[in-house]
Amino acid sequence: FTCRDCMDHCSTVDEVKRNAAFLLDAASRNADASPETNYVSKAKAYISDNIRRLILVKEVADYVHLNPEYFTKLFKKETGMNIKDYIVDCKIALAKDLLTTSNLPVNMVATEVGYSNFSHFTQIFKRAEHMTPSEYRLLFSKKS
Repeated sequence: FTCRDCMDHCSTVDEVKRNAAFLLDAASRNADASPETNYVSKAKAYISDNIRRLILVKEVADYVHLNPEYFTKLFKKETGMNIKDYIVDCKIALAKDLLTTSNLPVNMVATEVGYSNFSHFTQIFKRAEHMTPSEYRLLFSKKS
């Protein structure tokens, strides 16, 4: 769909004005997004799409075609958050959702969020939530 296609389908001056305004708005929104923001957005989408498996910072940096060291600094600058912490936060959010909305055993929840080592998952979860996954599930079930 090109600009020419858009304008060719206009039959009145008002339609031309409306389409021109739409195209100018779309162009300005696209120009406002910095390349750095686009890298971070692509990285976040990649993490979201792959959250159920082990995700390495190098693989995310490779996905957005940046050097890993540069990418980690860029991610921190754009989000205020360390990329590793962001990945862990996403995994913990999914784990919390699975703990409260499913009957999966906790060790299966760990596997579902990309942790093959159950005790490591429990340590990470406890560090983030100040309770074990089992305690989290129990607490949530009491509130329901």
